[in-house]
Amino acid sequence: MQIEQLFDFLHRSVSPFHAVHTAAQLLDAAGYTRLEEAEYWNLEPEHGYYVTRNESSIIAWRVPAHAIGGWRIAASHSDSPTWRIKNTNVNAAGCIKLNVEGYGGMIMSTWLDRPLSAAGCWCGMKLPVRWKAAWWT
Repeated sequence: MQIEQLFDFLHRSVSPFHAVHTAAQLLDAAGYTRLEEAEYWNLEPEHGYYVTRNESSIIAWRVPAHAIGGWRIAASHSDSPTWRIKNTNVNAAGCIKLNVEGYGGMIMSTWLDRPLSAAGCWCGMKLPVRWKAAWWT
């Protein structure tokens, strides 16, 4: 992967949800097939597949052309030290303030020299739809 492609991936992957979405787009472009966990799979040799769970994790693999004697696995995680929005809010002077907490062993001094924004997955109730989830930047 060229450095520009890596920076583009990082720019589009501002949360675990965005990282999975971006990775799925790259896998689709490379000819991989998305599978659903609950369905029966008919896997073909020399073809790539992937599954996602909760839109926040992704697993991809390629079926070899011949029988193999073992597996080689490389793994990573898509979350990182960040601020998480807590599920409480404070209404002060007509503004809603969202409480946050540090997550993942943050080096907090590195957050003081940049503007902050919110990105991730939002879940909430709205009738008649029972639960609605969306991710945003």
